[in-house]
Amino acid sequence: MRSAQYITVLLLVVFCLLNLSLGDEKAENPPQTNTAAQDMIQLNLPENMEVKLLIEYVSKRLKMNIHYDPAIGRKQVTVISPTKIPKESLPGLLQSVLKMAGLMLVDDDQPGWKRVVPNQDLQSLTRKIQKDAGFLQDASATTAITQVFQLRHIDAEMVNKTIRPFLSKPGGNVFLLPDSNLLIATDYAANLRRISSLIA
Repeated sequence: MRSAQYITVLLLVVFCLLNLSLGDEKAENPPQTNTAAQDMIQLNLPENMEVKLLIEYVSKRLKMNIHYDPAIGRKQVTVISPTKIPKESLPGLLQSVLKMAGLMLVDDDQPGWKRVVPNQDLQSLTRKIQKDAGFLQDASATTAITQVFQLRHIDAEMVNKTIRPFLSKPGGNVFLLPDSNLLIATDYAANLRRISSLIA
């Protein structure tokens, strides 16, 4: 399955880089207690597993309440982690894997719960339209955001044509207000930061 292969390759690269980073950090700051070791976990997950297995694993390890449609839980992914990873990195790992599977984790209407949903329409999953550039810069890479860009020295339609190839497919979209020279883009924070740089 091509998507599973992409996920495998991507995560192998990510965890190799993570391992190098952790190695450097340990060399500079050797652990003084066993706390750091206790917070590291080894993932032993089967290949071509249903994504619900990873959802349930993260839910149990972090005591996180997550619900999802059984149909989307049957999508298959492969996660290969040759080294131990920090326990606190599990939410980011889950979001990255879900993104590759065309899914995402969002806050549920019920307080204390999260849900897994398809990411075909990211705009319906964002809480509000953001005008503050600081929020975009601080958001995690896989957070869905609807961001307003005020265009001062360039035509909105020209920017629209330039940034469309960089939007997530499916899910990312752009809405123009030509009279106000405003561009409203919805995508993951990582993509929007790239788009922001292009506009600048």
